[in-house]
Amino acid sequence: MSSSEAHSLYQQGQYAAAAGIYSQLLQRTQDAAARSTILSNRAACALHLGDPAAAEADCRAGLSLNPVSAKLRLKLAKALTQQDQASAAAAEVAAAAALTLPDRPSDELLQL
Repeated sequence: MSSSEAHSLYQQGQYAAAAGIYSQLLQRTQDAAARSTILSNRAACALHLGDPAAAEADCRAGLSLNPVSAKLRLKLAKALTQQDQASAAAAEVAAAAALTLPDRPSDELLQL
């Protein structure tokens, strides 16, 4: 299994299958940067599957490896929002905003 296969499944809306591949990849990957990306991708799957607690756990694990990831912070904000933790979500949005260029916020940030 590869990340490209997982990405393809994700694009097709097969989030559970993609998450399964990301889980397998985590077991085989030791590189911190790669693990952070895999955790971010699996968090996205969890959000689509309606499991914000799992998404939060993956985002926090990813941020422990890459604390300057705006993408992980935005996904964490979404997970927290889905768990009715508005102030914690707002703090993550602010942290993500601080990591992005202030004059060019991402579309994802603007949606939040």
